[in-house]
Amino acid sequence: MVDDHEDYETDAAPAAHKVSHQVGGTDEISVAGLAGETVELGAHKILPSIHHTKFTIAEHDLVVRHPLANLDGNVCSLASADIKINAHALLATVHQDAPDLILTHKGDASAHHAKYTDANARAAIYGTKPCFHCKLTSTQFNVTGNEELYSITGAIWTEIKDQGSIFSNGTFTAPDTGIYLLVGLIGLDGVLDTHTYGYANLVTSNRTYTIFSANPGAIEGGNTLYMPFSFYVDMDEDDTAYLELRIYNGATVIDVTLYTFFGGSRII
Repeated sequence: MVDDHEDYETDAAPAAHKVSHQVGGTDEISVAGLAGETVELGAHKILPSIHHTKFTIAEHDLVVRHPLANLDGNVCSLASADIKINAHALLATVHQDAPDLILTHKGDASAHHAKYTDANARAAIYGTKPCFHCKLTSTQFNVTGNEELYSITGAIWTEIKDQGSIFSNGTFTAPDTGIYLLVGLIGLDGVLDTHTYGYANLVTSNRTYTIFSANPGAIEGGNTLYMPFSFYVDMDEDDTAYLELRIYNGATVIDVTLYTFFGGSRII
């Protein structure tokens, strides 16, 4: 017993605890401490960290297995995970809004979204493309046969099509620098066996293209000869192109028939 101790004085006043025993002291005395709980353990118990949260089995599985359950670093229940999923579905992200964006884009009334009929599409693509298609108005009689060089030019052509006003009197003028496809047919009549050599050319500013170079008298049938042609032609702006022919070693009795055609269009 305390009162049996030799140092105990019954009339002595109680002494104050050491400062170090008080709250916050280095050897603080507390009820928890007297029960065997250390200061560190007490502090650890009140930490608000995730691993101190109490889980049901379902909540534990959700946190471990459901990637959306812990997006913000906090534990969430199955219900709150569903809320997060629904919120995610409403996010204005590209992949979420893609279907609506596509529908909106298709309905755009701007120029490049204009809807075309086939006719409109052809007009948009070809409407301004320079092209021409022309034929001789009538047969040109007795123009070569005795070495005469005949240029098939002059007011002897009928323009079936002349888009861009690029053909005049047998001469095509390139409106722009580019590659053009020039095609046609030169029809001759009155060719005799004595006409043993001849040629026909497409003459352009950059070079001359040979349409025919042979013995016309040996290959003609019934005095007629047809010479088709087609060339890809490089032309600069304002370059010209026309047709010419010369037949040798006979009389000047060869006609250029009205079945002669000349046409073309820019390719690139």
